[in-house]
Amino acid sequence: MKAWWLWLIAAAPAAGEGTFLQQVRTIYTVEQGLPSDDVRSVAAARDGTVYAGTALGLARLAGGRWEAVKEFAGAPVEALAAGDEELLVAFRGALWSRREGRARRLAALPAGVALRGL
Repeated sequence: MKAWWLWLIAAAPAAGEGTFLQQVRTIYTVEQGLPSDDVRSVAAARDGTVYAGTALGLARLAGGRWEAVKEFAGAPVEALAAGDEELLVAFRGALWSRREGRARRLAALPAGVALRGL
């Protein structure tokens, strides 16, 4: 089984000559709190919160660690999109909205449809 890792480029202070932003990266796995190493989608909200949709649920990056989002646990997150104050999540055959910490089901997705992005 091939493991996938989420890599985020961190804005780091200059480390001297020969160090470039492209060379600075952080690898996140289940050891840092992701529900799964199989990351399927990533979205960044305007407030700087980063969300990762994995094969076993949704997580958000807080204080350098990933925290599972309970409403979206235990099943694959197919796609994510972040707006100004809302996160759209394709999860368990439906499109969901997450706003102010609350999840609301918007609509069922047609059977057999595989989302690649929102």
